[in-house]
Amino acid sequence: MKKRLVLLLSLIGILAFTACANAGGDDSVELAGERANVTEDLGNGEDDATEELVNGEDDSPDEQVNGEDDDFEELDNGGNESNGLHISSLADMETALIGVQIGTTGQIFVEEELPNATPAEFPLGADAVMALIAGQVDAVIIDAEPARRFVAANAGITILDEILTSEYYGIALQHGSPYTAMFNDALDTLRENGMLYNLMDYWIHEDEEASRYVSPPGTEHPNGILVMATNAAFEPFEFFEGDQIVGLDPCLAQAIGDILGYEIVIEDMAFDAIILAVQAGQADFGMAGMTIRDDRLEFVDFTQGYFNSSQVAIVRY
Repeated sequence: MKKRLVLLLSLIGILAFTACANAGGDDSVELAGERANVTEDLGNGEDDATEELVNGEDDSPDEQVNGEDDDFEELDNGGNESNGLHISSLADMETALIGVQIGTTGQIFVEEELPNATPAEFPLGADAVMALIAGQVDAVIIDAEPARRFVAANAGITILDEILTSEYYGIALQHGSPYTAMFNDALDTLRENGMLYNLMDYWIHEDEEASRYVSPPGTEHPNGILVMATNAAFEPFEFFEGDQIVGLDPCLAQAIGDILGYEIVIEDMAFDAIILAVQAGQADFGMAGMTIRDDRLEFVDFTQGYFNSSQVAIVRY
């Protein structure tokens, strides 16, 4: 019987920050009051998607993206150790110790597709990558775009050529929410006017001719506030830049809010708390590079996909 390894406890910190600052630092979404903390876990995951495949090659990001404390301590792994495997293909991971972020599609993939492997669970993908570098796990399975950032920023690791899954990210809302149709209409508008693809070019492809989203002059939000639940440790989709949460998802959410006449306020929390927060009404929607999956649809509705991604394996070389 496979023994699941839990390396760190997931701590939830719920914060409200500006959604998408422009390059000059001017903010178009104001800080608003916090909602009640969500401290229960829902065994869901996180990941990525849209209607067209984005193969953004991030060969030379400007800054390191390990999302880590500088002094990475050896983790309490319950006496389990990396098998010291040299992994060059998925077949080599059959009995490996594999780092995954709690509640993500990567975790589900290990449990369903690699039943003889041991999943080592971490609250953040960055923690799993640092454990890999430290030799504490044999591989990490994570979404493709964050994987590229981690590999570009850290020596000694690489991404296997095999694509493990193909998936779409969507926006999670309560079952029956009237916002679902409204969000889908807004996404259609942002496709038609090219803003969605501009944001992909900026955040995913790092295209110098693309730009962050900035609310048009005179934009008003007469309909009030919508609270977005996210996990801001998932560059380039959502991450901290100083005290602001930025990335593709915050910018896209802000653009949707402007179309619908709502101010967007972001609350940062553990990834596996996002769907619970939406279910419980603690947040109006969840947006965190979250894959549309049947198991999640039992708890929430999703919009149409807005980004097509995949799961990949990071290994040492």
